[in-house]
Amino acid sequence: MIKIFTNSRFPNCKACIMVKKYLYRLELEYKEIDVVDNMEEYKKTAKQKGVVVPLVQIGSDTMVGFSKKRIDEMIINNKGLI
Repeated sequence: MIKIFTNSRFPNCKACIMVKKYLYRLELEYKEIDVVDNMEEYKKTAKQKGVVVPLVQIGSDTMVGFSKKRIDEMIINNKGLI
């Protein structure tokens, strides 16, 4: 499963939009989780202190921000889980 943690207080987050557009182009479904309403789930997933979005989780791999290369690596590493 792919999860994207975003923040509804920042609807124009460029990196958040880019992650969602990239996954859409790859025809991959994802679950968007708003950290405003789901801070506990974010804290379970995040490795850093504070709140940074987007936080992308694919299987057991996570990343902050947007990187096509890293997303592609995460997809390959977790093929059976998507």
